[in-house]
Amino acid sequence: MDQQQLLLQYIQYQNMLQQQQQPTAQQINEDALLRMNLFAVQNAMAQLQAQQEMINKQLLYSRAVHGDAGYYTASASSTGASSPERSDSGLDSPRQPSPALDLPVAKKTSRKRVNSKTTTTASSKTAKSNRKSQKSSNSSSSGQPQVDMKQTFLGLYEVYGVIGVGGGGMVYSGRRITDNLPVAIKRVMREKVKRWETVDGHKVPQEIALMLRVYGHPGVIRLEDWYECMDSFILVMERPESAVDLFDYIRESGRMGEAEAQDVFKQIVVAVSHIHSKGVVHRDIKDENVILDRDTGEIKLIDFGCGTLLKESAYRDFSGTPEFYPPEWFTSKYYHARTAAVWSLGILLYDMLLGEIPFKSKEKIIENQLHFKHGISEEAHDLIQCLLQSDPEQRPQLEHILTHPWFQ
Repeated sequence: MDQQQLLLQYIQYQNMLQQQQQPTAQQINEDALLRMNLFAVQNAMAQLQAQQEMINKQLLYSRAVHGDAGYYTASASSTGASSPERSDSGLDSPRQPSPALDLPVAKKTSRKRVNSKTTTTASSKTAKSNRKSQKSSNSSSSGQPQVDMKQTFLGLYEVYGVIGVGGGGMVYSGRRITDNLPVAIKRVMREKVKRWETVDGHKVPQEIALMLRVYGHPGVIRLEDWYECMDSFILVMERPESAVDLFDYIRESGRMGEAEAQDVFKQIVVAVSHIHSKGVVHRDIKDENVILDRDTGEIKLIDFGCGTLLKESAYRDFSGTPEFYPPEWFTSKYYHARTAAVWSLGILLYDMLLGEIPFKSKEKIIENQLHFKHGISEEAHDLIQCLLQSDPEQRPQLEHILTHPWFQ
C-alpha cells in the first residue's frame, strides 16, 4: 500500500472519530430537555421541602420579627432558628406560603410581605387600559411570547439550589457557563405579575424596568440579563459570593457597632438617593434587602419586587413589609414615597444599632414610643428620633440625613 492510500485511510479514520465525538442535533435537544426537566424538578422538590418545613416550624427565635427571606441566606441561617412572623395587623401568625411562586427552601423565616390595595374602580380600569396598550409585538393574543427563551437560558446558565424568595418569585444560586460568574436567578411567574412596563417594545414585569432604570450604581444590585418564557420571566442578577444580608449579619453579633453602622447606613442612604433620582421607589427597605460584602464592606440594595415608579403625589396602595410601614399609612391609608422611605430608614437604623426593630404591631407604630434597651450615642439617638417622626413633614429630607452630627 503506497503512502497516498495510507494518508487517505488516516484521514477517514480521523473523520470517523470526530463524528463519534460530536453530539448530534438530537443529542443536543435531549440534553436541553433534560436540563429543563431538572429545572422543573428543582422547583417541585423546593416546594415539597418548604411545605415540610412549614409543618414542622416552631416559633423559637426570640429576635424581632423579620420579613421575606432575601437572596442571600448565609451561615447564620444554618442554625435552623426561626423568627416569629406578623400579619399585616401586626399579630403573631405562622408564615403563609409565598403567593408568588414555589415555596422557599431557605431556613430563615421572616416577616411576611403584603400588598395593601385601596385603589378605586376607576383607577383599576385605567390601569387595565394601560396594560392593553403596552402589549408587546412578540406576544400572542394571550400575552405569552411566541418563542420560549427558557431553553436559551438553560444553555447559558447552570442553576443550583434555592437560596431564598424575593418579591414575586423564587431565587436560585447559579453560574454563567461562559465565564463562571456567580449569579442569583429569580423566576417570576407571569400570572402573578401585577404591574407591567414596556421596555424596547417588550411588555415586562415592572421589576425588570425598575432595575434597568437604576442600573450601574455600586450600591444597587445589578441586573445582568433577563429572559421571557411562556409561563414566567427569569431575572439574572449579580451574586457577590462573600455577601450576607443584614438580617443574618446583625443576628451573628446581636447588633452593629456605631462606627461600622455609620459606614453601612451612609451607603444605604446614598443608594436610596440614587434610585429616587432615577424615578424609582423601592418600598421595601429593610435589613433583608440590603446585602453586605464581608470582604469589602460594600452594600447593595436588592429586591425591587415591591418597587414602583416614583411620583410626587400620594400613593394609596402599599407593597412591602408591615413592620416598616409609616404611621400615616395606618391612620390615613396614604403616604408619600420620599417621607415613607425616610421612615423605613429610621426603622433600619434602629435595627442595626439595637439588634431588633422598634415596633411589632400597627398599634405600636401609631403610638410611636421608642425604647432604647442598649446604650447608644446621643447623636445616634437623635438621628433615629428625627427619622421616626410621626408627622411625615417633620422628617428630614433624604439628602439632609448625611449632614446630621452623627456622621461628622
